[in-house]
Amino acid sequence: MSEPEEFGSYLVYEQLGIGGMASVHVAESRSMGGFRKRVALKRLLAHAADNPELVQSFIDEARLVRYLKHANIAQTYDFGKVGGIYFIAMELVPGPTLTQLIRQCIATIGVIPFPITMNLLIQICDALDYAHNLRDEHGKPLGIIHRDVSPPNVIISNTGILKLIDFGVAKAASSSNQTQVGTVKGKFSYMAPEYLSGQRPDPRVDLWAVGAMAHELLTAHQLFDADDDYRVIELVKAAPIVLPSRKNPEVPPELDAVVMTALERDPARRWQSAAAMRTALANVAKELQTVVSNAQLIQWVDYAFSQKPPHEGSDLSQLIELLEAPSRPSGKLADRPSRRSTQDMDDGGFDDRRTRVRDDGGFDDRRTRKLAEFDDRLTRTASRGDPTKAERGNRKNRDATPPRKLSEDGDRDPTQRAVPRKRSFLTPRVGSAMIERHTRGHRLVLWLVALLVLAGAGLASAHFFGHPAFLADLLG
Repeated sequence: MSEPEEFGSYLVYEQLGIGGMASVHVAESRSMGGFRKRVALKRLLAHAADNPELVQSFIDEARLVRYLKHANIAQTYDFGKVGGIYFIAMELVPGPTLTQLIRQCIATIGVIPFPITMNLLIQICDALDYAHNLRDEHGKPLGIIHRDVSPPNVIISNTGILKLIDFGVAKAASSSNQTQVGTVKGKFSYMAPEYLSGQRPDPRVDLWAVGAMAHELLTAHQLFDADDDYRVIELVKAAPIVLPSRKNPEVPPELDAVVMTALERDPARRWQSAAAMRTALANVAKELQTVVSNAQLIQWVDYAFSQKPPHEGSDLSQLIELLEAPSRPSGKLADRPSRRSTQDMDDGGFDDRRTRVRDDGGFDDRRTRKLAEFDDRLTRTASRGDPTKAERGNRKNRDATPPRKLSEDGDRDPTQRAVPRKRSFLTPRVGSAMIERHTRGHRLVLWLVALLVLAGAGLASAHFFGHPAFLADLLG
């Protein structure tokens, strides 16, 4: 390990990330008596220090984050200037970002169970509700809007407490450097359509971002993705938004309704506050008896990161990859992310490779053809099955509830109150929600063949099909 850099009262170690105007390093603060504390040290880059507008923006961020003292927001400890370089010392949060969790699950166990997702969303809403309603020491509303709520800016700590980070592009009503109307900051894929159209943002733009993240967590597909930013903006403004349950049939209609309300393009029809969305999520979890504690959350996250991708190269590993992973341009499994402390930056900091999804949400014909090839090679006599019948069988429990009102485009109306019903806690079963429903009969045959191959090789099928015993008790 190289010698740390001395920076005022701080010892600076490895870099965690770098953005357009600042970098973040692991550092130790030193105080009288020899006390030391590990922090995330954010420092303005040299080129940004010569730009008065960027300097003022950094100072505004420091002034803003000093008010933020909430369990679900990374705390700020110090702000200052050393040798002409401005810095902010923040809480160092050990744990993966949501981006890393999504990639790990895509590469190993499949989609994140919806009860786990609801816990994450509730904690995000708690953080936003606090920030949106924060007042200064004189009781004046600060009018804080994060404007960059996205998976890289959410960390799951090692205690199961989620932390919202990077208020670097946040807007406060009292900011000395107000963003002009028509100027947008953040990640386009998670920006509300009215914000992209140049309208002045309000807290509801953050709730749209929560909806976009919720859709991604529930389906393992980024909701709006394209090869260039202009196309992403077009998708955000006009692309049809399919129900999460269309891609992941384990998602209950009650949760569909909450997510689709957050994704209303008309802000007046969206959730009007983070508290309202949080209440709706909590009610769904309670009604379905799928409430997840933070202790259960971190146990599940630890389990997810303990899993390894199947060995690449064998027919069986390719089969499992096809069954499990959503479409990826490279056709390769995602790299397993590190569980070390992470603190992302203004533009996300880390390589944000995105899972590609077609605009129509349809099934990838390439995967269908390859599944057929595997079927022919491994089973020879396997039939495809009746997809309509398979769909009816797999959805029979949901059909027991009354049909819900349809909107003009044929989707269920998210504003209609869902019918409460009991539901068992879902464990992340491999493939349970990653393959489109019209391939269910075909998939069953392939899984049976895969199981026989595993048994013949003397491998433990539990490695691919289940949880450890303690997690089965926890989740079942």
